[in-house]
Amino acid sequence: MELAATPRVDAPADPGGWSIVLITRGGIGGGAAKDVTLTSAGPVTCSNPNPKCRATLDPRAVAALSRQVELSWAAFTAPAAHLCSDCVRTFLLITRRDQSGQSHIRAASWDVTTKSRVPPDVFQLAASALANVEAR
Repeated sequence: MELAATPRVDAPADPGGWSIVLITRGGIGGGAAKDVTLTSAGPVTCSNPNPKCRATLDPRAVAALSRQVELSWAAFTAPAAHLCSDCVRTFLLITRRDQSGQSHIRAASWDVTTKSRVPPDVFQLAASALANVEAR
């Protein structure tokens, strides 16, 4: 799977609305497959059966993720070619609506060989999204 093939989920229509799609693929034997979708409206979708996957985000999680989605990312370039066939690869796609309702998309992908090029805020957003998906 390449970043261009990552499915896009529209952000809720309200200004400031967002969606996050986080996909992990690869690893030896392909065991790292994980697809997670979150939106500012609260719904959470996990593609793989996971009893720990919550159905909705609580309002505090939405507020915290909203602050992270608002942050601008430093410019970075991840290589288009995927050189490590045994590495776990992460794809992050964010769709966000500005105050006029216009949709904007930001995307990133990385594996262990390319993650040094990705800004820390991008990793933090991905980690926060995953942490808020699992029910406690």
